[in-house]
Amino acid sequence: MPTGLTWIVLILLTIVASQAANPSHLVRNLPGQPQVQFKQYAGHLVVNASAQRAYFYWFFEADHQNQTSQPLALWLSGGPGCSSVGAGAFGEIGPFSVDISGTKLEKRRNAWNKAANLIFLESPHGTGFSYTNITSDYTIYNDEMTASDNLQFLLEWFRNFPEYSKNEFYLLGESYSGHYIPTLAMKILENNANGKNIINLKGFSLGNAWTDPAHDMRGDVEFYYSHSLIPEQTYNELIQNCDFSTMRPILGGSMNPNCQGASAITNRLISGLSHYNIYKPPCKNGSSITSQSLHTNMLVNAYNPCDDKTESYLNQRSVQASLNLASSGNSTNSWKLCNSKASEYYQASDIIVSMLPLYKSLIQKKLRIWIYSGDADGVVSTLSTRSWIKELNLTSQTPWFAWSHKDKVAGWSQAYNGLTFLTVLGAGHMVPLDKPQQALSLFEHFLKGKVPPSFAN
Repeated sequence: MPTGLTWIVLILLTIVASQAANPSHLVRNLPGQPQVQFKQYAGHLVVNASAQRAYFYWFFEADHQNQTSQPLALWLSGGPGCSSVGAGAFGEIGPFSVDISGTKLEKRRNAWNKAANLIFLESPHGTGFSYTNITSDYTIYNDEMTASDNLQFLLEWFRNFPEYSKNEFYLLGESYSGHYIPTLAMKILENNANGKNIINLKGFSLGNAWTDPAHDMRGDVEFYYSHSLIPEQTYNELIQNCDFSTMRPILGGSMNPNCQGASAITNRLISGLSHYNIYKPPCKNGSSITSQSLHTNMLVNAYNPCDDKTESYLNQRSVQASLNLASSGNSTNSWKLCNSKASEYYQASDIIVSMLPLYKSLIQKKLRIWIYSGDADGVVSTLSTRSWIKELNLTSQTPWFAWSHKDKVAGWSQAYNGLTFLTVLGAGHMVPLDKPQQALSLFEHFLKGKVPPSFAN
């Protein structure tokens, strides 16, 4: 992490507003990168000067002939503590993926920067290359702190990239971003109410979002039973003995011994599957990055792929130099896909707090809100999401229908007054990973504010 003179220079670069993109953050000579027409920027921006916290971002211009007029979007991966660069950019929607050797990049056919300018932010501190120089911060994580830092990042980012201040701006994410995104959206609206440094927020889109444990956890139990993964007796014991409103994914945190017993049986019965897509086998690699052990927060494990190639690539000194990363002494910045400490120390009461009151407020603000769900996810199931949407008691605008991609059923959808819900057929917890074409189509329709076409027999 930067110290001394390097830290002073970093602050100065952050607070000096320019009339164009910060040239010091331009990514040049990225090792193994195929030739592209768009520019990219990366580096640290200070989010809290007194605590010396700085967040790392990677910005990709839209791969589009009208790049400057395309929307701008911020992607936040969940966890808490999983990298938006590793999971979001390289794993799902960015313009590049890491090849099998871990040394070269390949173009992604269905990259979302074909439709928008994309920022990937590593948040909160301790995630990826983001850091704090206050050691005690590494044991302090909560939704309020994360949202405040994320807002400060955006304000600093727009000071460095003022040419994007008028572009339509959207928030994107999945999993525990079900907390990050609504809390940040509210922070942005509160900031805009002051009349200064207005962020042109138009809406947000979330996939398989952890939202309300009472709905999310009971929905998972219904999902397991409806897919014949657990017997009726175990299902009944879970329903009768578990207070789902106090539980973490999957079925963790209960103090009721009968609930604990039924939860243990459930986890044993589904252990031969990937919890994140029940039609896939779990990773069998024994490394700390790839094993699918049951953590205290299963949302972290969603970002443990079956290989370590992204970690290998981002830990190369030449790559880090291209990403404008300052090093301390002769050591490089150590990058991991997920910071387990962020999950371990994240405020427990925040993980189980309901986001529904925030949704009710945000819907009143007339934001475009799209919620999508891979229907094979066993961590935040489609039944979970449908349950909490029902509790919002919204007026239906478009009846339930099958939406299509390339003349095939891609999922189902229903539009409400203030929110649009879509499922993605055969996708798991990370929709763009499992169904990249359908995910890009969904994103493009979201930006246009138009539901995808219905399937015609």
